[in-house]
Amino acid sequence: MRIMFVDKSLKPLGAILLSGTLVIGCAASAAGAPSGPDLERSIVLLETSWDGYIFVPPKYDQDGVGFTKEVKAASTCTGWFVGKTGQMMTAGHCVDPAEGKKALLQNFLSSKGRSDLLETALMNWKVEGTTQGAPVDRAVKAIQPPAVNGAVLTTATTLQIVDFRSFEQGDLALLKASGLSKDTPALSIADVTPQVGSQLTSIGFPGSVLNFADPSRIPHASFKSGTVSSQQVSPQGVSVLEVSTDMSGGMSGGPTVNSDGQVVGINSFGVLNPSTGAEMAGTNFITETKDLRTFLDSHDVPLAQSASKSSFPVLPVIAGVVVAALVIAGATAALLFRRRRTAMTAPAPAGEAAATGWASPAGLRDDPVAGPETTHAQPMSHPTPVTVGSAEPNPAEDHEPSTTDDPDTETHYCSNCGFEHHPGEKFCPRCGHAAG
Repeated sequence: MRIMFVDKSLKPLGAILLSGTLVIGCAASAAGAPSGPDLERSIVLLETSWDGYIFVPPKYDQDGVGFTKEVKAASTCTGWFVGKTGQMMTAGHCVDPAEGKKALLQNFLSSKGRSDLLETALMNWKVEGTTQGAPVDRAVKAIQPPAVNGAVLTTATTLQIVDFRSFEQGDLALLKASGLSKDTPALSIADVTPQVGSQLTSIGFPGSVLNFADPSRIPHASFKSGTVSSQQVSPQGVSVLEVSTDMSGGMSGGPTVNSDGQVVGINSFGVLNPSTGAEMAGTNFITETKDLRTFLDSHDVPLAQSASKSSFPVLPVIAGVVVAALVIAGATAALLFRRRRTAMTAPAPAGEAAATGWASPAGLRDDPVAGPETTHAQPMSHPTPVTVGSAEPNPAEDHEPSTTDDPDTETHYCSNCGFEHHPGEKFCPRCGHAAG
């Protein structure tokens, strides 16, 4: 990794790109590890191989050979699927030939014990590819841990570099894996830039973990949690987001996602103090969400929708609402019907009231019944409909009132409800009204 000042006025701080440079000729190894989070199936370990020749100026060329022999270097980054047909994103500096030149110079000078000449060499030394005058050669390969559930690139696969923007221009790169036998699990892109304080997770393959892990295995991607610290603008006018997620070299190009798993930016760079060389923990930067969407739109990449948009169960929810509405309507109708039937039920006679513990209030009249299905709590030996407001009953066709003058045998009718009762009864046995 190299130190680069973000601005000349910020001398105490340096910016460190989050790509990891390996030793000359080294390569990533492939094997498996236990499956990680669901997002990991969309995360890819990238290795960019650089090849070229370095012209050593006579002032430093003790052997007088001019151009060196072929020099090789490799750097690791992180990528992630953004399309279903092999499209993936990473940071622009991960595939920028200018970064390849730096990697070759760094490794060559390190092998000669002259790393102190790196800044001078970056500015003045010529570095070419295998073709005279051409930029350094590059080849990008991608692989995933085979044990990751849903992994597509379980063997090292060479990628096409569709387009990239340099670090100064936005640090974005679009790659493509062709000839795949199945769709690639694309991550969705957030619609808006997250606000300061929003929770985030940065994903990638830290170089320190690659160095620590079993060299015969591809380690799982690391997930680093944090928040949005600020939104800043670079000296070149590029908007970036400062995040508190703990990133390090090798995580460049990986996605930083929000709490919904939507990508809000690409891991780009962190800062360090050049006097100590120590990274400033919790001070890292990712690309801006809008720039990412604009870059993908410019290349007509169909963007994947988040689960909340693409797989929302619209029809089941509508059906559930309809069923719930019918249930509520049915329950309401049943309740109203039950109340009507309770109101239309005749009060129990005095003798039954003592047994049941319930008696109707004095003077409460039974409402007229509309319909043949009406039942009463007290069965009537003679079903006699009552006319509203009438003090006299309407005799049934099969029953005529008695005409005897004997007060002990004379038939009386309740003036309140018209029910037939014995003249000796002081209260109507049906409604409880005082007999008169």
